[in-house]
Amino acid sequence: MAQRPDLMTRIIDALNNKALSALIGIVSLAAPVAAWVVGHVNLVLLVVGQEALILFFVVTRLWSDRTHIRLRRTNSIEAMDNPPFYDRIRSQVERSLTTEYRRIADGYLTVNGPAVPLTSVMLVDALIATETQPQRILAVDRTTDPHVLTGRREYLDANRRFIDSGGRIDRLFVVRRQDLVDEDFVRPLLKLIDHHQELGVICGLAVREHLRQQDTVDTVVFGDAAVLIEDEQGDAAYTQGRSTVFFKGIEGYSEGCTRAWEHGLGATTALRTYRDAVRPLMDAWDPQQAADVVESL
Repeated sequence: MAQRPDLMTRIIDALNNKALSALIGIVSLAAPVAAWVVGHVNLVLLVVGQEALILFFVVTRLWSDRTHIRLRRTNSIEAMDNPPFYDRIRSQVERSLTTEYRRIADGYLTVNGPAVPLTSVMLVDALIATETQPQRILAVDRTTDPHVLTGRREYLDANRRFIDSGGRIDRLFVVRRQDLVDEDFVRPLLKLIDHHQELGVICGLAVREHLRQQDTVDTVVFGDAAVLIEDEQGDAAYTQGRSTVFFKGIEGYSEGCTRAWEHGLGATTALRTYRDAVRPLMDAWDPQQAADVVESL
């Protein structure tokens, strides 16, 4: 999910363009020669031009050092036991690193598979460490399998640390209508919600079909600093899945979470109404009675 670079980024990239630097270097060398050949030259103008080019190179180098990371390549590929093999791996790693650095420089980051829960923990811990205000996490969880979130122990531990440090987490469980009338789904769902509330998380419930589609996307907003969007849901072990972290444009995502939370009865009231109605049904499940409750949310 790429973002178009802003004006300042495009200017910086232009200043660090190797072709532009080479062209200016050639011009700086060719100008005095051309002036000598022609035989008509304003000495003051030539000196000013040369000084301007030197100043340009100094400024662009200082700017480049500030805006770019410089990494050393190996001194000798031939020193490796199998140079062609090593060179192939090196080039692939370099392309991957370059892509990731460019993304984070543009204000976003894409993570896949097992890196998703690790990144989530890193974002929570960063919110604690930087004391960013508000110390609040807004989460919309499109719950298709309650066991997935239950198994993310490191992330849940990070949630506990955040709450213990004085932070607040509001988590909205967005569930399909058909799942809310399925006893085999409802049992682990209520167990999941109970566990989160024991951690101190403020929980809410919404029926997926009752919300606008853009408000049902898996979203976690970390204060006013970052938002994690789940582009592809992970499995229980998180061997699959893909998410994007944005560090710009956070307000729009916060508004989306708030809009979903306040829909209908409101998320906390909807959860309380649903749970109070279905708990007595656990001994003798009645899908129609459960469906009637879902429609009232």
